[in-house]
Amino acid sequence: MDYTANDKNNNIACYLLKTILYGIWYFRNKATFHNGTETSPAIVRYIRNDITMQLKVDYFRMPQDKFSALWCHPRICEISNQQLVVTLT
Repeated sequence: MDYTANDKNNNIACYLLKTILYGIWYFRNKATFHNGTETSPAIVRYIRNDITMQLKVDYFRMPQDKFSALWCHPRICEISNQQLVVTLT
């Protein structure tokens, strides 16, 4: 299946949005039901780590050309010298 740039950007945007919403939901439930008192930087760190871990898992389980077609974006990650470089900040 060939993706256009818009399809790829839409898929990445949908994934990021779902991950962010899940992170907010997770911490809200933690605060509501388990008396969690996490700060906003902790929530951002959790979301960033979740996305980074997904990128690393996909990088090692997919062929490089498929990974590039699915994930590589200047604001997310790139492949340099056969290594995954996550640029998510």
